[in-house]
Amino acid sequence: MKQGIGWPGRFIAEFVVIVVGVLVALGVDAVWSDREEREIEALYLEQILGDLRVTEAALDTAVTEYRTALEGSLAVVAAVNRVPPVWGDSTTALLLGSGSVPVFTAVMGTIDGLIEGGDLALLRSPVVRTALLRYRGAVENLEAVSAVQSPLLLRAFERIGASVSMAMLLDTGHGLRGNIRWQELAADPAFGSDLAWIYLSLQNTVVALEQVEEELSAAIDAVEGG
Repeated sequence: MKQGIGWPGRFIAEFVVIVVGVLVALGVDAVWSDREEREIEALYLEQILGDLRVTEAALDTAVTEYRTALEGSLAVVAAVNRVPPVWGDSTTALLLGSGSVPVFTAVMGTIDGLIEGGDLALLRSPVVRTALLRYRGAVENLEAVSAVQSPLLLRAFERIGASVSMAMLLDTGHGLRGNIRWQELAADPAFGSDLAWIYLSLQNTVVALEQVEEELSAAIDAVEGG
């Protein structure tokens, strides 16, 4: 004759069923949670890559134009420092036009939102996280350089432009008078100081832009591979 399962056995069996049920429920919840996090991560990576590509196009233009301005300012410095100074239409055009450098702004909304919101961990790849942090640091460095130098650079360009315009006004283009006027301008310490400042400022900006360019490329590679 069979004996029924006693209450201790039934209690243990029910307890096991409950525990297994809870574990299964937790496991299902974890699977769904992981799937949701992966979907969120994929959306973030897609948005970040889009922002990086937009920034890449603007950065290419900015780097090219800043390098051109830097080369132009170097040519002007070389012309002014020759004895006697070498002036011509090209030199004058560089002096009057070298102030037209682009304003570059990186698209940082998604990256900044993740970092400042403490959600960067949603991106599981440490390579991606590190690349984005390094890229953000390079952008912040460029912003710091621009904040200090841009206002001073603009004023230097304005002073240079005013001096060159006055020299052109006084230069009749006949005989020695114009040559003397240009030589006086080249010998002016303030004029030379402005030229040197413009060159150094453009050089510093180009270096900062190239750093952003390098870190941006690394960030794109990391996100595409992440």
